[in-house]
Amino acid sequence: GLVLDPATGTVSGTPTSARLPLSYTVVASNLGGALTQSQFLLTVDPPPAGTAVTGVFRNDTVIGLGYVSGGHSGLTDKSGAFTYEEGQGITFSVGGVSIGRVATAKTLVTPADLVSQVIGGDSNRVLNVVRFLMMLDQDANANNGLQISAAVTAAAASWAPVDFDTTDLATAL
Repeated sequence: GLVLDPATGTVSGTPTSARLPLSYTVVASNLGGALTQSQFLLTVDPPPAGTAVTGVFRNDTVIGLGYVSGGHSGLTDKSGAFTYEEGQGITFSVGGVSIGRVATAKTLVTPADLVSQVIGGDSNRVLNVVRFLMMLDQDANANNGLQISAAVTAAAASWAPVDFDTTDLATAL
């Protein structure tokens, strides 16, 4: 996200991610053939707590998934994006059914992040969350992402909580 202007030496732009210190060497010359070089360290700190940041929920792209993080809430957009507050947790839901929470939100969240102790991605809870989202897909075609319709979200506002730890999701639903 940063660029160096070769004429002025100005570094400008907006960083797209935090970076640890990295050493850069800049070499400059003039028309007379004189050369000089300088080395500098560039660090990009993460945004301060409370800053609005964009993240993505992905197993497949999930459109229409509800989220709440600090003062930000809404539905994931056509790319599965959501807005969260740096340093805050985030909770995902469909209507009134919570599918899980991430203690500290991040730019990429998957169903596995909703479970604190996933070993090798083989958690029954993770599988059930994915199954649940797939069952709600508007066109029943996971190959083009998952879209949860406004009608399903409205209906789900009155649904009972779902036990995603069950070994028989169909019966639990």
